[in-house]
Amino acid sequence: MINYLSAMPILIIMEKEVLWNKFMFWITNNTLFFFSRKFLKKVLGKENIPLSGPFIIAANHVSYVDPPLLYAVFCKERRYKVHFLASNGIKWMWWIFGGEKFLRWAVGIIPTPERRGKKAKKPTVDVAVDVLNKGGVLGVFPYPKFYPSEPIKVKTGIARMALWCKAPIVPVAIKGTYSIAGNDKPRLPKHWKRVVRVKIGKPFYLNQYCDAITNNYDKDKKMYQKVATKVVDKIEGMLKEKW
Repeated sequence: MINYLSAMPILIIMEKEVLWNKFMFWITNNTLFFFSRKFLKKVLGKENIPLSGPFIIAANHVSYVDPPLLYAVFCKERRYKVHFLASNGIKWMWWIFGGEKFLRWAVGIIPTPERRGKKAKKPTVDVAVDVLNKGGVLGVFPYPKFYPSEPIKVKTGIARMALWCKAPIVPVAIKGTYSIAGNDKPRLPKHWKRVVRVKIGKPFYLNQYCDAITNNYDKDKKMYQKVATKVVDKIEGMLKEKW
């Protein structure tokens, strides 16, 4: 028999989080995302965005404007705050927008100090898994690059998150953002023209690999790399299509 009384505090906390996320969506939708949409020329596949339940957004990444643009697209359709993993290496940019704690609280940005050779009090992957387990939406760039022609270096974090939470992945291809503000150096946007195209693919699961995971990272590393590469190949295939 289910003890509904014992479950009430958890349900109340989750409901408050949902209400807060929707409130923050309303604010950011009319401020930050309003300006971000000025770059958007075309968005394809909006019908592929899940309207309920947790999922992972996986996209290519060559520009500083990629995260706010994806925020603008997905938050508008889902009407819910999207949590994005973001490097905290460029400290002055974080503090201009309110600091790590504020950005995490307000718009759901999860800092990744591990990418800069530091350790977080709680591993970034564990924080991301908590978001998915609560039914949230997570944005990940599995192969960030400074230049479009830079060799691909696949990161395994997305594989761990997807397999641990059994959450679907929504592949996304972005074109045109490097011409606005590339990742090679932080700078203000060059222009406000509508040059960005976004294509959203159909959600897919990686559950067929779950049984092969042993919860020992050293043993599972090759499997994670294989799974993450499949995700990246999906995104790269979408980028090569004509649309």
